[in-house]
Amino acid sequence: FARAVQSFEASVILAERGMLADARTLSRSVVETSFFLGGLARISGFHEQMAADSNKHYYGMADGLSRMLRESNGSEERKDAEALKDLLHDVKAKGYRTQQINMRELAKKVGMEKLYQVVYRQLSGDAAHPSITSIEKHFARNDGAVEKLIFSPQRDGIEEALSVSIAAVMFAMEAVCEIFKLDETAAVLKSITKSHVQLKEQLK
Repeated sequence: FARAVQSFEASVILAERGMLADARTLSRSVVETSFFLGGLARISGFHEQMAADSNKHYYGMADGLSRMLRESNGSEERKDAEALKDLLHDVKAKGYRTQQINMRELAKKVGMEKLYQVVYRQLSGDAAHPSITSIEKHFARNDGAVEKLIFSPQRDGIEEALSVSIAAVMFAMEAVCEIFKLDETAAVLKSITKSHVQLKEQLK
């Protein structure tokens, strides 16, 4: 939850400075954290899935590095590659689980599939990844032709960027309330969420 709050605060700071793509990228981080908090709240033994996901990540890194070193011409590099290979073999022999968490499946299991499809994927396409859509924000066009590149702070879309950040952190708070059985706080949060939705409608 601390990660979600910190990313939320950073997204607000970046939005205030007109760095909207970066603000939205951090909002995506908050959404992703919300999925994991939802897993901890609603899936039995989810902490073990998180451990297996971490194992998968670092196992893949070590395996890739080992392959790269084996292709090197240096004797020291090949020696290091063999050491890494032995380490990976030992990890397998000890039975450590290595399984990546699928974000869409996780969101679906914790009842946040709409958040994944509508918000997370949108933020991935127009902010977090260097896609055609995200790059377009840096072009100033005249009759369809690119006139100049934009490097300055951007004002258009700041309300929407902040609204996404707020909605994302509310999902994280909802999951935390469920984990710690904070019923009174959850009721207050529900009221705040309703006010936020009403405010969004007014801004349209």
